[in-house]
Amino acid sequence: MLNFVIRNVWNGVAENIRVVVNQDFIDNVPDKLGQRLLSGLNDSKFSLVPQQYINIFIGSHINFDIVKRKQAIIELTYNNRYSERVLLDLNTYPDHVFNKTSVEDSLNQMRRDNENFYKQILNKIEKL
Repeated sequence: MLNFVIRNVWNGVAENIRVVVNQDFIDNVPDKLGQRLLSGLNDSKFSLVPQQYINIFIGSHINFDIVKRKQAIIELTYNNRYSERVLLDLNTYPDHVFNKTSVEDSLNQMRRDNENFYKQILNKIEKL
C-alpha cells in the first residue's frame, strides 16, 4: 500500500492547500478507488494546522510494480503564495520497505504517528 502523507510542518496554518498529481501517474494506478482519490485531491483545496496531516492510501504492495512505472509529479501550493514541485520516483524505493498487507501498513503508520505525537508532547512538557 502506498501512503501519501501531506503534513504541515510549518508553525503556522497552511491555508488554500492545493495538491495536484500528474495524470500519467493517476492513470497508471491499477485500482479505481486510488485513481478517484488522487483525482479528487487534484480538485480540492483544504487547510492544515501545524503538524496536522492527511493520509491517502493507494493500492497494495502487490500493485507496487505497476504503480512505480510512472513518476509522480506533485505540485503543491499553499497560503496563496508558496509553491513546491516534487518528483517522486518510486523506483528508488526498495521493495522490502513494504509490509505484507495493507492492514499491516496502516497499523505501522499509526504506530509511528502515535510515537511522534507522544514525543512532541514530552518535549513540550520538558520545556515547561
